[in-house]
Amino acid sequence: MISASFISAQQSSFGFGAGATISWAERPNHSYYKNTAGKTFDGFYLFEKGKFITKATAGFCHKGFNQTVIFVDTSGNILGQGDIERNRFSYLFISETAGVRYGDRFHGYTTAGVSLYYYLKTNVKLEETLLDNGYLYPGYNFDASNLKRLDFSLTAETAFFFKINDGNDILLIVNYNHGIAGIRYRDVETSNPWKNHHLSIKIGLRKIIL
Repeated sequence: MISASFISAQQSSFGFGAGATISWAERPNHSYYKNTAGKTFDGFYLFEKGKFITKATAGFCHKGFNQTVIFVDTSGNILGQGDIERNRFSYLFISETAGVRYGDRFHGYTTAGVSLYYYLKTNVKLEETLLDNGYLYPGYNFDASNLKRLDFSLTAETAFFFKINDGNDILLIVNYNHGIAGIRYRDVETSNPWKNHHLSIKIGLRKIIL
């Protein structure tokens, strides 16, 4: 049942959410970068007064991209192509958004703001691949720490409340983050930095405390 509560007075609540991300990279001359899936989870604090709402969030998320790998021999002959290498970046983040809430029988909110990310590591993975010459390439799966630490994004979010009981709601949260910082490698020159973008869909639970 969709929550019918819409309180004109102020109230505060806290909660957590978890779900999946779809992320991609915007980089000049790298149109072969494709989107990739990941995970996200966070804790949040909501403050509501009338139709105004603010949300502070801290959590973890994956960003990154997939790219197609082409295998060649020493003469440049193609031995295989089309296999996908996943590049997944792990980040901690904090965000602050503000906006409006709406509804009586249909209760939700829409907010916008900014997010700050702290880079933890990169995971690169390619499954084993059978090449045209019959060789079974074993693939790889390794972690690295090779990017500049900070990333920033503009954030927009929409959520809908489903009432469990008085003071407790389930949330369906859709969140989009548009990267505004150029991502660079830490130890090598990056002539064409990229921007990380991602969309997340989460299920959350919140408890009203005031």
